Amino acid sequence: RGATQNQNESFNGIIWQMCPKISFCGVAVVELSTYLAVLHFNDGAVALLRVLREIGCEAGYFAERQLRLEDENRVMKAERKVGREEKQRRKLRRRRRKGIEEQIVEVEGVTYEPGGFE
Repeated sequence: RGATQNQNESFNGIIWQMCPKISFCGVAVVELSTYLAVLHFNDGAVALLRVLREIGCEAGYFAERQLRLEDENRVMKAERKVGREEKQRRKLRRRRRKGIEEQIVEVEGVTYEPGGFE
């Protein structure tokens, strides 16, 4: 369940980077942003190079280098997140947070409970 939510948030984030919520965009722009986000999400940033070539545009050296660098950084970050040390750090943070929450409940009592206000 949790993994799907994070993937959906990531995909939506890609769309909103291209098509910010704070400014009006027509249907065509939102659709194009969605198509590009699907490409980016599935094949990485370099997928944009294929689109450009298909419509007859050639990306320059620096644009191509930047897109490849973006993909490399994304993969390195993902590999780091699944690493053993990072998992240990996440577990430790979770335990600390849970400990703090338990201390608050001891002092204040239960302040929220699902269905508690019915």
